Amino acid sequence: MITPATTTNSAFSATNAPDPTQNPAAGQARAQANADFENFLNLLTAQLRNQDPLSPLDSTQFVAQLASFSTVEQLVKANERLDALAGGARTDKLLELSGWIGKQVETDEAPAAYAGAPVEYRIAPRADANRAELVVRDMNGAQMDRVAIANTGAIQSWDGATTGGAAAAGDYVLSVEFFDGQHHLATERASVFRTVAEIRDDNGALIVGLDGGYAVAPDQVSAIRN
Repeated sequence: MITPATTTNSAFSATNAPDPTQNPAAGQARAQANADFENFLNLLTAQLRNQDPLSPLDSTQFVAQLASFSTVEQLVKANERLDALAGGARTDKLLELSGWIGKQVETDEAPAAYAGAPVEYRIAPRADANRAELVVRDMNGAQMDRVAIANTGAIQSWDGATTGGAAAAGDYVLSVEFFDGQHHLATERASVFRTVAEIRDDNGALIVGLDGGYAVAPDQVSAIRN
């Protein structure tokens, strides 16, 4: 699915220290555990102060409850540490992907950008097909051109020609239809090349922002080039 970007380039900074504002769920869980533990201690103190000396309360039950609250507190702390580690890993990946900015990436999740020069694309060839046709559509889905192409994984190009003349500058969806004789086998998206404008962390998911306002996930990129 072609996904338009919804945010602009932004600077990123991160720290390995847990930040409740960055993880409100963990902060709330921690606060709740502390409040419950404090309430239990107050209740325990009141019960011990007011117990019947002739029929004292069972201390083993209090010890068991103390142990339970201690376990919950340790789990909350462990989750906070895991969140901090995950945040650090995302930061490292973000810095690694920042090297993509300004380069072209290949993806089949974005349209081709035509600006007057031939547009390069690539298809995944099918061994069971003896014919392949490139289908060019505008962003409204209207077919602009259909032309026979080579059934190969090598980079090919669309020159911007359409059945109505030269295409206007803009974005176009390129797909390939495979045939065995007259039998239609499949229709698949062709991959195209777009320039990376930004890398961002969107609520924990790394996003590759492309020129033209499109966005893809890093695993939707099949190649990178200068």
